[in-house]
Amino acid sequence: TDYQRKMSSYVETSRYSSSTFQSGDQPAIHESRSEYSNSEGEAHVTHVRSVGEKKKIEEWHKEPGKPAVDTQKLENAEPDEFEKEWAATTDGEPAALEDEH
Repeated sequence: TDYQRKMSSYVETSRYSSSTFQSGDQPAIHESRSEYSNSEGEAHVTHVRSVGEKKKIEEWHKEPGKPAVDTQKLENAEPDEFEKEWAATTDGEPAALEDEH
């Protein structure tokens, strides 16, 4: 059937990385990133960064045949303030990517 032929070529891929760092009494720094996509054109990326209680969640979602949706959510922080604090505590390096090199 058409359904069986379609299923035999269906592919899903996903990746996840996460890291947490804390030095002395400094706030914990956390970063995680998850990615999912399939052969039908659906894709989803979630990127979470936090410094102590301050958190920024960025999501990108794509459904087949529809435009991508990009959302950002902040918890306990203002956008400019968070980016400055993140840069100051991480030297601007994405912590979750360091362990892949």
